[in-house]
Amino acid sequence: MIATKLHGYAIELHQLTHDDMEQVFSWRNQPDVRANMLDDKPIAIAQHQAWFSAMLNSDRQAHYKIIVKEKEIGVVNIRANTALSDASEAEIGIYIADNDYKGNLVAFSPSLLLIDYAFEELGINALGSVVKAENREALRYNEVLGYTLAPTDSQGLIKIRLTPDAYITATKQIKTFLSRS
Repeated sequence: MIATKLHGYAIELHQLTHDDMEQVFSWRNQPDVRANMLDDKPIAIAQHQAWFSAMLNSDRQAHYKIIVKEKEIGVVNIRANTALSDASEAEIGIYIADNDYKGNLVAFSPSLLLIDYAFEELGINALGSVVKAENREALRYNEVLGYTLAPTDSQGLIKIRLTPDAYITATKQIKTFLSRS
């Protein structure tokens, strides 16, 4: 069973419910959020509703709203090609919709919390994703977490990969600091 709530590093993650659909739609269509998505076009409400319903009923993904001091600031997710409970590899994505927390050290907390959960509780062996090459902020963010970056491909995308050992080594200091909060 996938956790519905996680807490640590001065934040909480609550698994999305149907009640979150409108908020997520609004966040996902913010120009600054869309700009860094692989599909950066505005999402129509019907498209969002179909995706949201499918996501809520899938055992291959879990999406969480990020809560800092009772304020909802964005979404973090994990997804795999098989049921999360059986997956050995997965992908994590995040977006912070609240400008007060973009570039803030607390913006690392959702990733740390979900990566800890993926490696320690779900038994995931590696995390991978792709990032637009021009999204330098996301690339730096992921490097701090211990991801390795492959060269840019012909579509302007960079594959990133994280193993538990690289993650543990890279995040010792930031975890200690955020755990004090």
